[in-house]
Amino acid sequence: MATEELPQVGSEPVNDYLLRALVDLGCEDVPAGGFTGKMGKQSTVKDLKKAICNRLRIDEDGLTISCEGDQLDPSMTMSENGVFEPGPAARAAGAKLELTFMLARGVELGAIVARREQAEAERQAIERAEEERKMEERKLVAQAENRAAQEKADKEEEEKQRAQAEAREQEERADRITVHCFLMSQDTQRAATVETRRSSTAGEFAQELARAVGIIDQHAQLSLLHDNQEMDRRQTLQRLGVQDGAHIYYW
Repeated sequence: MATEELPQVGSEPVNDYLLRALVDLGCEDVPAGGFTGKMGKQSTVKDLKKAICNRLRIDEDGLTISCEGDQLDPSMTMSENGVFEPGPAARAAGAKLELTFMLARGVELGAIVARREQAEAERQAIERAEEERKMEERKLVAQAENRAAQEKADKEEEEKQRAQAEAREQEERADRITVHCFLMSQDTQRAATVETRRSSTAGEFAQELARAVGIIDQHAQLSLLHDNQEMDRRQTLQRLGVQDGAHIYYW
């Protein structure tokens, strides 16, 4: 079975060791054949624990190391723990310290924790992306609704403006009249035709008439007669009963 060699622990002289998990950890991050390496004879079990814990990415108190079923004291060397150390000939023949380790209750390998954290990070990233997509979708829908509402409002305003313009135009058309004006004491067949408004006062109409007949004097005030009644300059033509095509006399 495949093994993995760890960096040497401590200094010469050393023992070769084989450190395997006591139970299957169900993780491919741990080689099936265990870990091998060299450990200084003066190094403590704690030094070896530090090396293996760094490799497994767990806290140093996250595992225990045993030899032939006996748990080793981390503060002691192998010989102090009563572990038989192979001699030179045995080491030359490939003899190793046969050790096992076991994770403390609740401890997970760093690789498993990392994969779970990565999976969680990916899940959260997917959720964030989905939420951002939904937010963008809601934003686009809101923008489309706002555009539609604005277009509707603009159309309604345009129709309102058009209706108001048409109403004003109709009012202006209804307000416009053409009257025929005759100078008193002259030929009644020679009339000055003036386009004016029903809403104009007789005084305003008199000024229009003056311009129409070429009276330059701005202070000149024409007197007006309609239906044999002198027209009150303050009253509108409509109030005075002036209709389209009416005859008005002036002097």
